[in-house]
Amino acid sequence: MTIAKVQELRNKRAGLVKEARGILERETTEKRSLAADELEHYDKIMKEVDSLRSQIEREERLAGIEGEFNKRSTEPIIDDEPEDRSGPRATKEYRNSFWNVLKEGRNADPRELRDLFKAEDTKGGYLAPEEFETTLLRELTKVSVMRQLATVVQSSTDRRIPMVVDRPEFGYIAEKGTYGKTSMSFDVQHLGAYKAGGILLVSEELLQDAYFNLEGEIRTQFVEAQSELEEQSFLTGDGVEKPRGLLLDAQVGTEATTDGVTADNLIDLFYSVKRPYRQRGTFLMGDSSIKAIRKMKRTGDNDYLWQPGLQAGEPDRILGRPVTTSDFMPEIGAGTKSVAFGDIGRYRIMDRLGIAIQRLDELYAETGQVGFRATFRHDGKLLVPEAVKTITHAGE
Repeated sequence: MTIAKVQELRNKRAGLVKEARGILERETTEKRSLAADELEHYDKIMKEVDSLRSQIEREERLAGIEGEFNKRSTEPIIDDEPEDRSGPRATKEYRNSFWNVLKEGRNADPRELRDLFKAEDTKGGYLAPEEFETTLLRELTKVSVMRQLATVVQSSTDRRIPMVVDRPEFGYIAEKGTYGKTSMSFDVQHLGAYKAGGILLVSEELLQDAYFNLEGEIRTQFVEAQSELEEQSFLTGDGVEKPRGLLLDAQVGTEATTDGVTADNLIDLFYSVKRPYRQRGTFLMGDSSIKAIRKMKRTGDNDYLWQPGLQAGEPDRILGRPVTTSDFMPEIGAGTKSVAFGDIGRYRIMDRLGIAIQRLDELYAETGQVGFRATFRHDGKLLVPEAVKTITHAGE
């Protein structure tokens, strides 16, 4: 789908939003309640708005991936740039040996097996080539909301990050006056590596096909499974054998009732965040919250809080700031945090370099399949809790 076609979908969506708002305005201008058929028509329009939003997001995401992987057909992606990276996993010899060994199993050339011992993972399997790992992480970012909003770093070890707790106090000084004593204190945030992964299955027939792209198949399955797992943990993880989710440490910006969000709640949340974080702020919520917000107007005027994005790549907005949706944000309900706002870039994701993949020949032989166990390590934490605040609903 071309960019022009995506823009056409956006224009169609904007027209439907305008039509739906016209129905709502009729209720105000004519000072009457909407009839049943008008409400039904409004709901039908908004369902199509939702459908178009999902279609636009899918097409834009796919277009980005296709642009990056337009060489992908029956051959793995090959990096044609000069190899100036150090380490055994960066070489073409290692990359070729890695995929040949995974595809051939016991029939692999012993010399290629010997090549892989240079980067064997002591916990089982072989470490994936650097080129594959870089490509996979880039593809994960295209489908992971939190990776798009957070700050992502890679490391081969745990990280200890010093954070300022008490900032120095400055003041005006008279001529020949003395400078007041001031001090700063620091806290240390630790980012480790929680293990995640699973088993990817491929049929024996496909593996025996000379034209089968094992690298592409593993990458596709990995991204689909890993993106869902990590998105949920980066948002709602409890820190027990998984990262601490954004909502766990984000501060309460305002409280709402158990069954809804009001325009005042959103405005209070917006201004509860300090200006530097607010200027870089993004609203993050699920579809149910978006639906509840669509009809809201600013207090005292006729402007709707939610505005649809009109240009290709432009997000919807609330109070002038971008809105991003995630399937793993909690729905409106007792005790939940349904809306977050702030500088989500203060959430740090750290990927531990070295994705291990191990071939499992016997475990799935009965069903004519071969398993590939993939292991990935990462961590995540909101380093500055005051940078992101939430609408928290009262408990029952």
